Amino acid sequence: MVIAVASSRYDTFKKGAILPAFDPRKGGGALLDLNIYNSHFVVGLLGRPMQVHYYANIVHAIDTSGILVLEYPQTKVVCIGAKDTTATIRSTIEGTAGAIIVNGSAADAGLQLG
Repeated sequence: MVIAVASSRYDTFKKGAILPAFDPRKGGGALLDLNIYNSHFVVGLLGRPMQVHYYANIVHAIDTSGILVLEYPQTKVVCIGAKDTTATIRSTIEGTAGAIIVNGSAADAGLQLG
């Protein structure tokens, strides 16, 4: 089991200091720093989505966590990225005939997507 721990910089961020890990101008925040890997995994499997929606938890005008919804003709995909919590890293692909579960990141599992 691979555990993602809340950013080591989160306590400093909560006090008002905006370090690069949280600065969107420097690729920080949950979407640009973390959820980009989730979306890359999905787009590598399913291609470009028809629509994309992002629902963020905002602190100090920065997304500390969020849910990314990618809409495809036959399905919807939900990606979650968080810098403000601790959780198990896992990807689950569910279908009518079963599920594929990747424990850890796609890279940890040896998956390479174009």
